[in-house]
Amino acid sequence: MTEFKSIGPKLRSRNENEPTRDEISSILKKKKAKKANVFSSFSTGNSLTDVTLWISASIAILYFLLPSSLNPFEPFLFISHKHGIDEKGEDIYGKGWKDLLFVGYYILVFTWVRDVVMRVFLRKFGIYVSGIIYENKLKRFEEQGYSFLYYLTSSAFGLYCMSRLPTWYFNSMEFWITYPHEYLDTTFKSYYLLQLAFWVQQAIVLALGLEAARKDFLELIIHHIVTILLIVSSYMTNWTRIGNAVFLTMDISDIFLALSKLLNYGPRTKKLSEPVFAFFIFVWIYTRHYLFNAKILYSLYSDFFIIEPHKFGSMDRLTTWYFFGVLLIMLQILCIFWFFLILRILFNLVKTGGKKSSDEREDDEDQGDVVEEMRDKNK
Repeated sequence: MTEFKSIGPKLRSRNENEPTRDEISSILKKKKAKKANVFSSFSTGNSLTDVTLWISASIAILYFLLPSSLNPFEPFLFISHKHGIDEKGEDIYGKGWKDLLFVGYYILVFTWVRDVVMRVFLRKFGIYVSGIIYENKLKRFEEQGYSFLYYLTSSAFGLYCMSRLPTWYFNSMEFWITYPHEYLDTTFKSYYLLQLAFWVQQAIVLALGLEAARKDFLELIIHHIVTILLIVSSYMTNWTRIGNAVFLTMDISDIFLALSKLLNYGPRTKKLSEPVFAFFIFVWIYTRHYLFNAKILYSLYSDFFIIEPHKFGSMDRLTTWYFFGVLLIMLQILCIFWFFLILRILFNLVKTGGKKSSDEREDDEDQGDVVEEMRDKNK
């Protein structure tokens, strides 16, 4: 009994100093809120963007932390399979499985870059510079703004790559002379694989419905499939020089298509869209129909067979010719279909005296919710 009594007061004293259940719950909530605040400061507000940003950032951090000589993360950030040095003294690269790591990594990068550029920069530009007040119209503005920036960059990159090759400017005989072009320099290989990463990411955007559906949804699916097939097969079969030419015929015209849409969406810039749209039509005809048909398709059918059969290795020359011929013709048919829609827009523009110049593939988007920034301003 004496021993029990001596212990009792000590136990009561310890219990009196312990926090109550309510106090413990309050402490845990504060810690949880603190963690949430720390995480939110690094969050973009979009779960898909957050995941891709954190994964790509983690890979980059691990690359810089580990020794460069045995770094397993290097193929994710930089091109691989170095073959040697060419006559200009530049590094040249072959092809291999590590290219998939590079493409996969930049699919993640393009995913979060797209969202951040659209929501952080283009959204503010659309509201405060272009004067857009509706969410649905602003969403289109953001999408086309990102397209404009990408195609402007890819066209400049592609022209630079072509300027370093004998194929400048669409010198189509050089597609086939000295074939196969097995090894690519650092710039050209990076350009080609980044294009593949971009188009795969665009296909994912389309599949997940991250962009508002358009009336030509089926044609867009076909276009993305054909484009990815052309990029992958041309890369694997050393048709990269002709691939560079195809990229340019498509990307350059898309610069002005996206720009004309950007201007048309904004009430303050709408009048500027008409001359840009007219110039876009000229560029479209020149690149997608003249250059594509006269320089690429014609060369495929007139010059291709100067390549000796043994240079194709295990591939059959005629099968290769048919395969690429069909894909390129499909791409041109899609361009003709879209050109027909462009002419209808032009007809409506002329008919209404410039009052109607919207893209026929899109529904009427003038109605909808007012953007949050304007609602807050009007309160």
